[in-house]
Amino acid sequence: MFFKFNDYKMKVLITGGARGIGKASISLMLESKLISEIYFTCRCPEKGREALNEFSSKNSEKKLEFFLLDVLEENSMKKFSEEILKRKLVFDVVVQNAGVDFHDKSAENWRKIIQTNFVFPYELSKIMIDQNLVREGGRIVFISSRLGVLSSIQDNKQAKLALSCYKSREFTEEDFLKIFGDYQKDALDLSKLWGDDYYGQSKMFLTIGANVLAKKYQNFEFLAIHPGFVLTDMTKDLGAELPPSEAASNVLFSIFEKIDPETNGEFFRDRKITSILN
Repeated sequence: MFFKFNDYKMKVLITGGARGIGKASISLMLESKLISEIYFTCRCPEKGREALNEFSSKNSEKKLEFFLLDVLEENSMKKFSEEILKRKLVFDVVVQNAGVDFHDKSAENWRKIIQTNFVFPYELSKIMIDQNLVREGGRIVFISSRLGVLSSIQDNKQAKLALSCYKSREFTEEDFLKIFGDYQKDALDLSKLWGDDYYGQSKMFLTIGANVLAKKYQNFEFLAIHPGFVLTDMTKDLGAELPPSEAASNVLFSIFEKIDPETNGEFFRDRKITSILN
């Protein structure tokens, strides 16, 4: 059952909204009577304006706007949050959708994957809550993956054991970031202990991060979802067949699905709570 917001109209922010799952999700948001304002980010001004014009042509009733945000630029996140703060925007839902993957397992691509898929959405979420840019009781959705499981770590048994307890009340953000810090220290020779599934590892940290933040910020809602193996620019050579429009329906599910303290911070796949401990 979807959570019923009655007559309340939501402000939604989605990162990476100019293409793929993000763009398809906005198209569905335009049809929702429960959403009145939609904001999205894009790192390319031309693509952002093009997407905005396309969305605006479909719906003239909702407020639509895009912000420039490059997750690989050190000052971009700071400028973005400052702009939101300056304009006194407060969001009801934030969908952390931006993500990347690369076939080339170079050190530089590892940095881009881990920064885009985990560090950026995790840190931006904390900044936005700490600066009151998400309303109390609001929701943050992490677009994760079915590949973000503990088995993405190959031989680091100590890290696997520690992370397997991530749902425990005793497992804190300090514990989590200590493990991630060790992971970063091993970056120059990850294959020895962690393996080279950089994408899976980044999404594993993101999924666990949702649970960690749910314990840290108990007046907010968090969940991570696997939207499906979606046919996008990133997956077109990997056998993906699910159209972005179908994945977008799962994103809308994650916006409206009712969650309670017991399910806050969980990972959803096929709209059901799913374990990553395999």
